[in-house]
Amino acid sequence: MLYHSEHGPAQDAYTTVVVPLDGSELAERVLPDGVEMAVALRLKMVLVRAVSLPVLAQAWDAGSVVSYPADLLGELEQDAQQYLDATAAGMKKRGFASCSTKVLRGVAGSIGSLLVDFVTSEPQAIVAMSSHGRSGIGRWVLGSIAEQIVHGTQAPTLIVR
Repeated sequence: MLYHSEHGPAQDAYTTVVVPLDGSELAERVLPDGVEMAVALRLKMVLVRAVSLPVLAQAWDAGSVVSYPADLLGELEQDAQQYLDATAAGMKKRGFASCSTKVLRGVAGSIGSLLVDFVTSEPQAIVAMSSHGRSGIGRWVLGSIAEQIVHGTQAPTLIVR
């Protein structure tokens, strides 16, 4: 499914395919389609992974606030970069050399808002991503990153289920 905003750049003005990944096989399903689009349109590709600590609104342990270890976000960021580097290396081995990586870091924010901000900062980007396809209570509780990107940016977005 491809969503396109009327307010984005002209079709020939696109330079980048942004591919948000979360480390799952489901998210990686979009890679062949993303590569095909990048090759056909002569675009570079950037693999993106966002890391953030969940917000603990009311986390109490015997009357004291539970906090995260100081280095946890750094560890998440390092793991994300290793994952993206390995994924990009695999794509380069298969002949797609124009691939870079980007880890987005948030302190206590939504992964969706980190991705929306990144895509918005790349005005000549097309997004290619997978979706879990949740509906009902699952979508309400967990949200939809794909929906946030479609409604929060003007980038054309290819969604694979």
